[in-house]
Amino acid sequence: MSEKAWTGNKGEWGEAYVLLRLLGEGTVHNADDELYRIDTQYSRIAAIMRQESNGDLLRFSVYSKIPHGSSDALIAVERNRELIATIPALRFKEAADALYETIKGESKATFPSDVQVFLESIGCCQLKAGSSHKADLAARVLDHFTGSIIDKHYSIKSLIGSEPTLANVSRLTFFEYELRGLDEAGYRELESMPMSGGPWLKDKVARAEQLCDAIVFAGVSGEVFGKNLKTCHYRCPQVMAYALLYSYSVKGKRSPDVLHLLQEQDPAGFGPDDLEDYEIAYRKYLWAVLFGMMPSKRWTDNESVDGYLIAKDDGDVLSYQISQRRKFENYLLCHSALDTPARRSSTDGSAMQALGTVIERSGKYYLRLNLQVRFKQEKYKGDHPVSEEADYFLLSTT
Repeated sequence: MSEKAWTGNKGEWGEAYVLLRLLGEGTVHNADDELYRIDTQYSRIAAIMRQESNGDLLRFSVYSKIPHGSSDALIAVERNRELIATIPALRFKEAADALYETIKGESKATFPSDVQVFLESIGCCQLKAGSSHKADLAARVLDHFTGSIIDKHYSIKSLIGSEPTLANVSRLTFFEYELRGLDEAGYRELESMPMSGGPWLKDKVARAEQLCDAIVFAGVSGEVFGKNLKTCHYRCPQVMAYALLYSYSVKGKRSPDVLHLLQEQDPAGFGPDDLEDYEIAYRKYLWAVLFGMMPSKRWTDNESVDGYLIAKDDGDVLSYQISQRRKFENYLLCHSALDTPARRSSTDGSAMQALGTVIERSGKYYLRLNLQVRFKQEKYKGDHPVSEEADYFLLSTT
């Protein structure tokens, strides 16, 4: 084992988990609309390729004469086309089981040293694959339905853990709103309101609505974050800004309810012919943050991949093909909610110091809110079911 223990968030641990689980099990099943396994739809793993950050190309091949998923199956490990090890598939499964238990455990747990030793023995030098490619993992699979061998590139997302955040707060993810018509007395009142305890931020937003003529989206704090939102959809900055603002008047803040209110009130003024843009942009934002969009790094989308591997909370790893994107978007909408960040959510605390503050600039007053979206294990059961008819992804442009 290297002298330095590996570090990383549990999403990055999830990428290593998927590699180990697929090689240990030998198959990957497709998922239905609710992220349940479809027993009759699966592909057999013939090989997995992974590019390391040091330039090494790893290839893990399952011996063709050994049944996939069998306890006797063997994995041939090659580094830069040179065989470095032949390991029973059962070892990969055992390492995956150990890593899963750690991810499910305490939030501050360290990466298990025995799993790190095993990963290093098969050529891995870090948790995540190298960042030179959009795909997290490349695999050669035998499709059970067609019988054909296909090379596929996947993005990976782990949902292991209790309701992980899909989008975390930072100093770059602030939305600013002009408080039109607010006078100095109103400004002093807002700034004197408590900044902790109970629904303090909800109360402050509600009082701001009472004290001013209108609350209007003015911009985002991070330039790169703003560009990334526009890459998702050209109206995404407005949509997510008003989704964040209006979520404070929606019980539970579930995504379908917030979207319904936006389309009902049309705060961005899109007009009756373009109300679907709220849902289009919101869907694309959820998709982007799930698969790696960060506020500090330019986002160029990941539609060049062939499919998506999802590590579920129960440890199962399932596949969505790119043609099933609409189905998974529906799942995200039904299992997400906007969230009020805790005042100590950011690593340096600077983002939390500004959360909910009202600032004065050039004689105008601005409210600052921060965007956080959380995955919800329980499916949405409210009054505004997600539409499954029109495929907005295919119809829209960015």
